[in-house]
Amino acid sequence: MEISIVIPTRNRSKKLKKLLHSILEQTILPKEVIVVDDSENLRTKELIQRLEKLFLEKNIQIKHIMPLENKKKSISRARNIGAKKAKGDIIVFIDDDVIIDKNYLKEILKVFEKNPDALGVQGTIINMEYSPFWNSVKKVFYYWHAERNKCRMLPSGKTTYAYAPDIVIPCEWLFGLNVAYKREVFEEFSFNEKLTSYSLGEDKEFSYGIHKKYPHSLFQTPHAKVYHSYSHSKNTKKQLIYIITAYPISFFYNNIKQTTKNKIIFIWSEIGRIILRIFWALPNLTIIKYIITSYIDTLKHLHDVKNENFSFIFNYGCQK
Repeated sequence: MEISIVIPTRNRSKKLKKLLHSILEQTILPKEVIVVDDSENLRTKELIQRLEKLFLEKNIQIKHIMPLENKKKSISRARNIGAKKAKGDIIVFIDDDVIIDKNYLKEILKVFEKNPDALGVQGTIINMEYSPFWNSVKKVFYYWHAERNKCRMLPSGKTTYAYAPDIVIPCEWLFGLNVAYKREVFEEFSFNEKLTSYSLGEDKEFSYGIHKKYPHSLFQTPHAKVYHSYSHSKNTKKQLIYIITAYPISFFYNNIKQTTKNKIIFIWSEIGRIILRIFWALPNLTIIKYIITSYIDTLKHLHDVKNENFSFIFNYGCQK
């Protein structure tokens, strides 16, 4: 099976360089690497031009795509553009702040080969942070938390992830940070381009849609290892804080069964999420203010949010 790698990127050429070099060190090489560049400068394009010879020496085509400005930028759009351009049997999506182990592609292919019904496979982040205390707190609120060898969708619309799995496991959703799909998937599914700017949750929506229609088709392998360069800065941008509030609420209404039980769990989960977000934001009063107003404005526009209309975030003063 031939592999295409798609890398969405924006203004992070230094991190991207490390990823590209890790691709060159793979024990099984891809057919092509497609970099979809949403940057405001030409540094990424210049990086690709400098590295092109190294890739061609290994018989890898590296392509740089800079989409036109007639549509809003988003990682969802970048992923869809890359998927349409890709020619491989397997399309691997890797974020630009990731470094992959030399056997990453080899181990991803192993899972596809051993599981003929597999449509998607993700690797494992080896530096995932884990706190038993906070994990227990988040579990109480049906919030995003770790489980042993499980990767589930919760009735709240939040997810669990497999922390340090020791076997290949079935999944109900997959991270977009490092994930591979069979090409045929994109004949039926695409990433949600209504989630513009920071497309929070586009990966779980895409993969959970596959799981619902094709159960037992998604997997995670502990042997395809990746290192993720986390950013620990507390972002005070109002627009991002509003997105973090509104997009998961929209996801719940559009992807989770609307039973009374699930709605109660969802409300409980959101109460917990508000408390935790405010606690983690301390002592930054600006962030706390935006968290509170983001929920007030999201409730005011709940009908729009349910219909994936987020114009109140982008058109009414949330750019700062």
